[in-house]
Amino acid sequence: MQAPILTVQIGMGENILILAFVVIIIGGVGSIRGAFVAAIIVGLIDTIGRAFLPDLMRTFVSYSAGSSAGPALSSMMIYMLMAVVLVFRPEGLVSGCQQMTSLLVKSWLTPRNVFVAALLVLLRCCRSIAP
Repeated sequence: MQAPILTVQIGMGENILILAFVVIIIGGVGSIRGAFVAAIIVGLIDTIGRAFLPDLMRTFVSYSAGSSAGPALSSMMIYMLMAVVLVFRPEGLVSGCQQMTSLLVKSWLTPRNVFVAALLVLLRCCRSIAP
């Protein structure tokens, strides 16, 4: 959608793709209803976080730090929600494909992989907070 306005680049649309992946994981792979519910939850968390977190952060830190850390923390909350859903309900909020999900859970959801995913989320959030 940005091509008529900007020049074409390699990373165009990656933010939308990553957010869509998060919504699919939270909602449950193969579940349209779960994807709809997860999209509403992710949208509410992101919007409410961007609206209220900067003001809340400004009470604890300086004005400029609160203004930059608030939106970054709201983006981080989406990935933290995904990690919490993966830990407590690995098949997603609404499980779509039971056989495929149970196979993925048995083979992929190990403590090491959860730790690596949490570390990647933390690194991404630190990169977005850094000036």
